[in-house]
Amino acid sequence: MNTKKKSVPAFVRKPEFVTIIILIVMIIVVAALQGNFFAPSSLQNMIISWTPIILLTIGQAMIICPVVMQWHLCSVFLQVL
Repeated sequence: MNTKKKSVPAFVRKPEFVTIIILIVMIIVVAALQGNFFAPSSLQNMIISWTPIILLTIGQAMIICPVVMQWHLCSVFLQVL
């Protein structure tokens, strides 16, 4: 008797999948509650108000990512010794 379990696709098991689903649900709920959510003036205001935060986040990521990579490479090098 060959019983195969239906496995969940690999992309569903990743934590990023849940985050994207929550983001999509939040956008749908806000768009339903606020009628002019996708209006050009509303989108322009959101972009203008969030630009400083986005730029700061990109700058922090540019600093943190290489440091984490360096720590990872150092730990690998120390394990070799």
